[in-house]
Amino acid sequence: MKNLVSPEVLESFMVAPIPIKEIVEFLDGRPEISTHYLCKLIGIPPRKIYDHRSNKKRRCNINDTKDSQNTVLPKVASKK
Repeated sequence: MKNLVSPEVLESFMVAPIPIKEIVEFLDGRPEISTHYLCKLIGIPPRKIYDHRSNKKRRCNINDTKDSQNTVLPKVASKK
């Protein structure tokens, strides 16, 4: 099987504390590598990666709703 991750990259991911943000960015840029595969090589539970992505999406959604709440809505015509 072809080695998809270089040993240097694996070594940088195994440093304490684990750089979850960097691991997620690495995985996002390489769709051929699964989260489960990389987590197995590094020795961390895949749940950490999934939780980080979930929290990141949640933060983005909160920021989007804050922006939409601060906008001025146009006045609508009154109903007869």
